[in-house]
Amino acid sequence: MKNLLLIFLCFPIFINGQSLSPWFYEDNHPYCYDSLNTSKTYDYVPNGLQFTPKDNFKGLIIFVNFQGSYSNAPNSITVNGWNHDNVDLSKNYISTVQSDGTALDYFYSNNSQFAQYANNPNVKNISKFYHEMSMQQFYFTSEVYKRNNQVFSVSIDPTDANSWYNLNYKVMQKILSDDSSFNWAPYDNRKNNPYYDFDNTDTITNPPDSIPDYIVFIYKYNAAIGNHLYSNGLTPTNMNTWSGSGGGLASASLSSPINFNGYSFDGCGYTHCLGEASLVGLFIHEVAHNIYGSPHYSGANTVSGAYFFPENGWSMMNLGFGAFSSALGWERWYLDWIDIKSNNQTIFSNIFTSTDLTANGEYILSDFITTGDVVRIKIPNGTGRNQYLWLENHQGVSIFDSRFAINNGDDEPFSPSPRGLVAYIDAINDDKSNTYIFDAGAGGIKYLDSQGKYDYSWDSIYSSPNHLWGNRIYNYHIDNNNPISGQMPCNAIMSNYNYDTVITKVFYTNSTPVDDEAYWLIKRDGTYTDDMLQSNINFPVGSRLGISSSPMLVNYPNYSSTTFQGTYFINGISVEVLEQYSDGRIKIKVRFNDIDVTQNLRWCGKIELNDITENTNPDIIITTNKTLTIDKSGTPNRHTLYNDQFINPTIFSCLNNSYFKMNNTSFVNVDNGSTLSLKSGSKYEVNSGAILRIRSGSTLVIEQGSQLLINDGGQVIIEGTGKLDYQGGTITLNGSNAKLEIAGNLTIAANKTFTFSGSGYVKFSSTASSANNITANAGSA
Repeated sequence: MKNLLLIFLCFPIFINGQSLSPWFYEDNHPYCYDSLNTSKTYDYVPNGLQFTPKDNFKGLIIFVNFQGSYSNAPNSITVNGWNHDNVDLSKNYISTVQSDGTALDYFYSNNSQFAQYANNPNVKNISKFYHEMSMQQFYFTSEVYKRNNQVFSVSIDPTDANSWYNLNYKVMQKILSDDSSFNWAPYDNRKNNPYYDFDNTDTITNPPDSIPDYIVFIYKYNAAIGNHLYSNGLTPTNMNTWSGSGGGLASASLSSPINFNGYSFDGCGYTHCLGEASLVGLFIHEVAHNIYGSPHYSGANTVSGAYFFPENGWSMMNLGFGAFSSALGWERWYLDWIDIKSNNQTIFSNIFTSTDLTANGEYILSDFITTGDVVRIKIPNGTGRNQYLWLENHQGVSIFDSRFAINNGDDEPFSPSPRGLVAYIDAINDDKSNTYIFDAGAGGIKYLDSQGKYDYSWDSIYSSPNHLWGNRIYNYHIDNNNPISGQMPCNAIMSNYNYDTVITKVFYTNSTPVDDEAYWLIKRDGTYTDDMLQSNINFPVGSRLGISSSPMLVNYPNYSSTTFQGTYFINGISVEVLEQYSDGRIKIKVRFNDIDVTQNLRWCGKIELNDITENTNPDIIITTNKTLTIDKSGTPNRHTLYNDQFINPTIFSCLNNSYFKMNNTSFVNVDNGSTLSLKSGSKYEVNSGAILRIRSGSTLVIEQGSQLLINDGGQVIIEGTGKLDYQGGTITLNGSNAKLEIAGNLTIAANKTFTFSGSGYVKFSSTASSANNITANAGSA
C-alpha cells in the first residue's frame, strides 16, 4: 500500500480542492482539438485523432531519470516502484520491467503474447485492455528503449528546463548524442494524426511518414517529492507546479523540433510524470484524449461540466475507483469496437421509440465485455443534448470487470465490484461525424445506482482517517427519498460545507482550478460504506427502472450560473429485469407509455409532464391508494441562496396536451412552497375518493385553456396556507359530491371570471377572523 499512499498524497481524493483518484487525473490535453488539420475532407470519430484504434500499433517506451548540479540530486531520492542505482543511472527504471525489456505489467511487446496471456488473471495490462475492449480488433504493443539488448534509462539534467515538453526535448537530444544510430523504423508503421479524416491503418493509401507512431516518456518523478527538483537556472521554478506534474500529459511533444536521421517528432504519445504510479489507468485516460478528444467525465479531474455535481464511475476516463476497470458501452460504440446489439450481438437494440422494440420488448444481454452486448434507449430531454440510457451486463468473466483499487488505506479490502445489470445515461455525443465534444460533453455520463436517490445530511465535524489515506471524510445520513432530484451514493454530495453564502460551483468544462464544494460518500451513519465505489449499483432480478422507481428513469438537466438547474422531463419508459440465466445472461423488458405510479413517491425539482402517450390517454396515472408528494427538495439545486437556502422551489408543470389522472382513492400533496401548474391545453382529472391537496405555501395554477376535472367523490383542497391562482381555465365539478374547497387564498387573474360547470360545489372554508382570502385583479369576477 505504500504505492497507493504516495499516489494519494499527490492526488488528494475529494472534490473540494482535491481529485478523486490517481487512476485518471491529469493536467493537460493539447490534442483534444481537431482544428490542426485545415485540409480535412471527412470527419469520422473512429478514424481517431492521433491514430486509428484498430489493427497493429506499436509504441516505444523511454524511461528517464535525472542528474546534474542542482538542489537535492534526485538519485538520492526514492521513487516507489523504481530501481534505484546511483552508480549506473541507466538502471533507473520501473522495477517490474525485466532487463530484457519485458514489461507485462504494462504492455505486450509482440502480438503472440495476446494469445499467450489471454486467460492469465495476473496480466492486466494496457495491451490486454485495448484488445478486450475492441473485441480483439486492436493490437497495441510497445517496446522499451534498450541499448545492447538491455533496458536503458536515459539520464538528463533538468537545469534551465521550464516544462515537461522541454524535458522531452532534452531526452531526444541525449539519445541523438549518445545513440545516434538508433533505428526508428520499427516504430513508424503508419501516417500519424488522421484527425478523424482517414483510417491510418490503411498504410497503402497512407504510408508511414518518417515520424514515430507513438512515444511514451516515463519519468522517475512524483510531485509528492516536493521541492527536490528545481530548474530554470537562477530563478528556480518548482517542477511540481508544471502542467502535467500531477499525473501526465496527453502528448509526447518536444519544445523544439529535432531531426533524428531523417525522423521527426510530432507529439503523438504520452508523457507520464509519476514514475510507475497509476501508469495503466493514467495511460488509458490520456490515450482517450489522443483517440477521440475525450472530455472529462466519470469524476475525472473532478469535472462536473454543464451539470451541478461530479460523480464517480467506470470508463476509460476512470479505471481506478468506479465499479469496473472497463470501457463504457458508449465508448466502445463511439470507436466502432461494438455495435448497439444484444442477444449475443444478433438483435439490434438501439431504441428511439416504441416502434424500435422487438415484438415483446424483451432483450437478452450476454456478458458485456466478452460479447459487446448493450441496449441503448433515447430519453426525452426537451431541446437539450440528446440523452440515452445504456444497459450493460457485467458478469465478471473478464479481469477488467473488477476495479483497480482493491484495498483501502488500512490495507483492508474494499467491497468487490458488482455483478449483473448496470445502467447509466450518456449525454456526450450520438453523432460520430461530430468530432468536437471536449466542452459540451464534459461530465456527460450519469450513473444510475439501484440503491436510490436521496436527500443527505451530514455531521459538521469531519475526519481524516487512514481509511482513505488521510483525506477528509464526512459522516452522511439519508434523510428523504428524492427519486428525481436527489443524489445517489456514487455522486459527490454537493452542499454548503463552508457555512457561507455560496456553494462553490465550477463552471469550467474540463479544467478545475477551483473545485466544486462536494465530497464523496464514504461513510454513512458511522460506518464506512465506500458508496462512491459503486459496489451495489447493479439492478437485481425483479427490479423495474421507470416512473415509479428511485432513481427515476429521467433525463439529467444542465446547470448554469444564471438559470440554475434545468428541467426534468417525465417519460413513460421503463426497464424491467425479468430473469438471469444460469450462464449469466440477463433478460430485460423495455416498455414505453408505462405511466402508472405504483409506489408512494416524493418528487422535487423543476418537472414537466408532456404528452407522453401522444394520444388522448393519460400521460401519468396515480394508482389507487398511492400518494405522490410534490415537495421542496432537501438537496441543493443552486449554488446561491434563495430564501436562505440553496434550493429552488419545486414547480410541476402539466404542458399542452398532457393528461394527469388520479385514480380512485389516490392522493397528491403539493407541499412546502411548491407549485402545480396546469398549462394551456393540459388536463388534470381527480376521481372518486382521490384528493389533491395544496398546502404549506404551495400554489395550484389553472391557466387559460387548461382543464381541471373533479369527478363525483373527488376533492381538490386548497388548505389554509395554500393558494389557487385562477387564470381562466375550465373547472368541471362532475357530480354532486365533486368538491373544490378553498380554505386558503384564491387569486383571480385580470379580466377573468372565476366559475365552474357541473353539479358539484365550491366550498370556501377559511377560518381566518377576517376571511379576506380572495384577490380579484382588475376586470375579474
